[in-house]
Parts: sequence; structure tokens; C-alpha cells
Amino acid sequence: MAANPSTPTAESAATCDVLIVGGGPAGSTMATLLARQGRQVVLLEKDHHPRFHIGESLIPFTFHVLKEIGLLETMQKSHFTKKHSVQFVNAHGKLSAPFYFWDNKPHECSQTWQVVRSEFDEMMLNNAREHGVDAHEGYHVRDVLFDGDRAVGAVVRDPEGVEHEVRAKVVIDAS
Repeated sequence: MAANPSTPTAESAATCDVLIVGGGPAGSTMATLLARQGRQVVLLEKDHHPRFHIGESLIPFTFHVLKEIGLLETMQKSHFTKKHSVQFVNAHGKLSAPFYFWDNKPHECSQTWQVVRSEFDEMMLNNAREHGVDAHEGYHVRDVLFDGDRAVGAVVRDPEGVEHEVRAKVVIDAS
């Protein structure tokens, strides 16, 4: 971790406005939204991206979230397959009628994407970094620190095995 006000050092505990545990879509989205509002955000992900993860089909209303976090244009230019409808199969193998997004809501959001989660998650985390999030991979949260009933930080182990304390006004578990 580079030395900056939100980065743990061996000498002292680091502080930030928000500590987010988990660098998947939920953690990266929350981190980006908060950073765009001027909050000092530290995000810790235990794995390294790109990482395998299940789940590839985005729903149409992700359009609004992608726009809000500044990733919509990147998605529109991406190689991901554009998706305009869905069809379901019941437990007996019977197909439903296709559900066309445009028929339900004629809007630009009526098209979404079939993503490769490892690539999509990495895009989301890099987008968070581009918006000022201090995001780190390979950091394992060992313990959550409490002041009474309120989470105020975490003890984390960095990729070299050194433990650090990160203090925050708010701790979000998106793991």
C-alpha cells in the first residue's frame, strides 16, 4: 500500500471515512458512489483481480447504476454481448415466452450485457480507483474493530503477511 492518509503503516493505524470490505460489484459500486461524493474510501479485497466468480447476466436496471458510477460508456464500448431479452425454463424443461426488455420499458436501459464476471469485476474495481478509491487486493480482514456496538475499523493482513489496523467512521461489509 502506498503511503497516504488512508493507508495503514507499521507505525500507526490509518484512518478514512469509509472502509469497504469486498471488491466485487457491490463493494466497487458503493466505493465509487461514496468517493464521488468526496468521501475518503479504502476498499480491501482478499483476492486479486481478475478472479473467477459465478454470475454473468446483468439486468436492464443496472444501466442507471453504471451511468451513476461513470462506467456506462465503457460498457457500451465493451466486447460484452448485448442482451435485449430473456427467456426462462421451468423445472420441467418448458420454455417461457421471450421477455423483450423494450416491450416492458422503451428506454435506453432496455438493453443490457452478458458479462464475463472476472473481467466485469476488474473493470468495476478499476473504475472505483479512477474515481479516487484507495483499493487494495490481497488484503485479508482478520478482525473487525468495535467501539461498543459500532464497527470502527478492521485489522487486516497485507499480501506480505504484515498486519495493519484501518480505522473508519463507517465500515461496510460487501464481502
